[in-house]
Amino acid sequence: MNSRLKNALLAVAAAGLASSAQATYTTGDLLVGFDKSGAATDFVYDIGPYSSLTDGETWSLGSLLQATDPKFATLDNVEFGVVGANNSTKTIYSTTDGSFVPQENVNAFNTLRSAVGTIGGGIGVGAVSGASYGSPDVGSGKDWNANTLNPTLASQFGSYWNPNAVSPGPAYLFASDNSGDQAVGAGSFTLANDGTLTFNVPEPGTGLLAGVGLLTLALRLQRLRRA
Repeated sequence: MNSRLKNALLAVAAAGLASSAQATYTTGDLLVGFDKSGAATDFVYDIGPYSSLTDGETWSLGSLLQATDPKFATLDNVEFGVVGANNSTKTIYSTTDGSFVPQENVNAFNTLRSAVGTIGGGIGVGAVSGASYGSPDVGSGKDWNANTLNPTLASQFGSYWNPNAVSPGPAYLFASDNSGDQAVGAGSFTLANDGTLTFNVPEPGTGLLAGVGLLTLALRLQRLRRA
């Protein structure tokens, strides 16, 4: 379990009410977002930069999701995905449901980076210092639903592609440096029915990486993880 989140959950469980601390999205971090049909609020959580992730890392988000909206009492058929933007490497990170690879667009980086920042604006108050998450109201303009599932503006992330998968199951992460090359597989996130989110590194030879040269993949991922 992510130590920051574990501390937050323990504090809430022990005291019933923890003193709140302002928490905001850190530019360059990955954001995981959740939406469920009929829910009045979404959930967005900052999981840190891609370079900090480790194979098999988990985040226990079940309690936080269930506190977000009654619709999250069961976590089947939840739309979830991960997005991020690294300005130093001009890299866009995005998951898909595995049915397609995001199409690189050399002119889209600034728009997509801004779109990620808009989603990050939905992060508000964490239970303890250092916990960065939020529950924006659907329709607020900062919600996961409007920005990824049902975009109405060309500047929203979902106007380029849908980063969501449906739980329980995996969402496949891709990294695009917007150079015009094919986006590469950068791992996967799996959401279990108990709300546990798990990250795994890509496995060479899987369908996720079909068509991508293994040497090219290794070099590009090494560069991304050093950023």
